[in-house]
Amino acid sequence: MKKCLLLLGVVIAFCVTSLHAQDLIGIWQGTMQVQGRDVRIQFRVTNDGGLRALMYNVDAGGGGALPASVTPVSGGVRFAMPGVNGWYEGKFSADGTTLDGTINVGSQANLTLKKVNAEQAWALPTPPPRPAAMPADANPSFEVATIKPSKPDTPGQSITIRGRTFGTLNQTVKSMMTFAYGLHPDQVVGGPEWIGNDRFDITAEPEGTGMPNDRQWRSMLAKLLVEDPLRERDDDHLAGRLAKHEVHGRREEARLTAPARRRRRRRRRRRASGRLPRSAG
Repeated sequence: MKKCLLLLGVVIAFCVTSLHAQDLIGIWQGTMQVQGRDVRIQFRVTNDGGLRALMYNVDAGGGGALPASVTPVSGGVRFAMPGVNGWYEGKFSADGTTLDGTINVGSQANLTLKKVNAEQAWALPTPPPRPAAMPADANPSFEVATIKPSKPDTPGQSITIRGRTFGTLNQTVKSMMTFAYGLHPDQVVGGPEWIGNDRFDITAEPEGTGMPNDRQWRSMLAKLLVEDPLRERDDDHLAGRLAKHEVHGRREEARLTAPARRRRRRRRRRRASGRLPRSAG
């Protein structure tokens, strides 16, 4: 008898979870408080071979959407937005039309979502027109780049392109090299251990105008790794070291930074001025 009751309870719980998962499909919206101001959030859930969602900050403008995974949990649902290392988790009301929970997108706040129809849904801002493509023969570099060590214990990692903004989250130099040069991780050998351990967040924008293609984005990241010191180690920059990788059976070198080139140029200028003998350096 006890086994029958237990089995019945499992079946009922499964049916309730399945019902809520089905009821998730549609538009959910609510208002959160951020530093004393209202911010309207909207999730649009679809089932295209599996539940998935797009999250919109209705008041941010630009019409950009964050992809979110959808995971039914006991009595509710969890949305995860890896692009911003964020999440929302809420519990269904008795009638299944609201979710009462918490959102974390940089800061944590309470957020109650209500299911609405298309007529009740807040209008989404119109996305800006997509910029014209950058000329295919252009060889751009990043005009400005901000490089910061990732916060310790940051979960997840990503490389994103939003409009003309390139970004990395929680990426190692080794993982960025595999992206920039189109390599398998096992093809990057040599270099100090920290290039595979220490992680960095990068925000960068290209020079010129137009939208770069995939090859141009990768080329710009390769140049950034070559030219810019990501981190100082003792008296050496990342720039003085080489990481070697095999490409099509031949040994190539990817120079990570350029202090050595700067030192070489200084030596050449000193030789030219007669202050350094030719046999030196």
